[in-house]
Amino acid sequence: MTSLRVRLIAWYVSAGAFIVLIIAVLAAMATVEGASYEARQAMATAARQVPRLIAQYRSTHKDLGGADAFLQQRFNSLGLIVRIMPLRKGDVQFGPLPMPRGRFLGIGPAPGSPPFERLLAMEIKPITAGFPGGQALLFVDPHSMRGLFGRLAVFVVLLALVVLTAAWRIAVVVAEHTLEPLLRTTAALNRFGSGDFTPAPVSTEDRTELGELAHAYNRAVEQITRAFSERSKAEAEMRQFVADAGHQLRTPLTVIMGYLSGMVQRANSVQQAQTYATMLAQARRMKYLIDDLITLARLEHPNASAVEIVDMNDVCERLPLSFDDAARARIRVRSAHEPAYVYANESDITGGLCALVDNALKYAPSGPVEIALAADNSHWVVSVGDHGPGMTGEDLRSAYDRFYRGSASESVEGTGLGLAIARKSVERARGTMLICNRSGGGLLCTIRLAAAAFAASATV
Repeated sequence: MTSLRVRLIAWYVSAGAFIVLIIAVLAAMATVEGASYEARQAMATAARQVPRLIAQYRSTHKDLGGADAFLQQRFNSLGLIVRIMPLRKGDVQFGPLPMPRGRFLGIGPAPGSPPFERLLAMEIKPITAGFPGGQALLFVDPHSMRGLFGRLAVFVVLLALVVLTAAWRIAVVVAEHTLEPLLRTTAALNRFGSGDFTPAPVSTEDRTELGELAHAYNRAVEQITRAFSERSKAEAEMRQFVADAGHQLRTPLTVIMGYLSGMVQRANSVQQAQTYATMLAQARRMKYLIDDLITLARLEHPNASAVEIVDMNDVCERLPLSFDDAARARIRVRSAHEPAYVYANESDITGGLCALVDNALKYAPSGPVEIALAADNSHWVVSVGDHGPGMTGEDLRSAYDRFYRGSASESVEGTGLGLAIARKSVERARGTMLICNRSGGGLLCTIRLAAAAFAASATV
């Protein structure tokens, strides 16, 4: 689709071309009218001189055979063509002979002649000048007008160059000044659409509708900036509250868990022991939830963690050490055959992978949990797969929601924050994460991290 700038320039240039056309038509009409008037005056003057010149010619010549050339020589300066039409034998002249029709004796425009010659033939009619024994047919010579119409053509061309150049330049200036607020507002909105919410007001002194659009955009930017500021402030306060509350709750929870562990061991009956054990399990679940909330609040903090060059081979190989012996026996690690360097915070990426492995261990109680590292062009891909029941379509759509637990989680302990923590950890490392069901059954979590350009210094 043609841009508004191009259409505006085309409109101005078209208007300039129309003005040139109107001026050219008016100039041509004026030129033709002026030339016609001068030609008719010249023919009238010549017609009055014809009888005298014919009488002068007959005084030295026996017939009218050379009268055409004689008169033509006399009227060349007037730009006229002269043809003698003598009386035939038996004709009686009582007045001017009838005007010959059509192109008589070469007088008038020839077929295929230029338009201005045909226009002159329509505008200027031949006249006759009678004399004893015949009459002279007079017509303006079209060739004598070519210089005049040539000058008219040069004038039209120069006028077209000046007017069209001026129209184009005016259109460019008008487009730059008129469309500037619109273009800047569009660019700012495109930045918003791409996710860049940095406030950038559009300054303009235009008082037209386009200027009002820029002012409306500026007011919207102020509202959006204020809303984002309030939201960031609320999120910061919530993160601070979660961190403070978590730290404050850890100590009393640890004390409660210690008392409950002792009460389970000193219970007087089996029923009492089961009650204390249930209370202890819920206290542990609360502790895990608080730990996950603190981790998530730390990952969502706007100040990014220190980034370093990390070898994903080392990270993957150390993952089993974060679990007990029973879980460690089920974890299978397949590292790459070359150093797999990425830019990330090692604790963040390790925490995210641990969350994925922990989910795989819980939701797939049997079978191995496979961790594989492979290269994919300029990225390193870490995949964590299990042989569990997988996820339904609804579970996949809501997998990253906080506290969401899938349809297979009824008998599985958890907080519903594992995948949210994993994705946030990957995003902090500028990576992407994808969850899908495996074709042979089970769930596959794939993490893509940009490879680090790190060679010689990595081996030192």
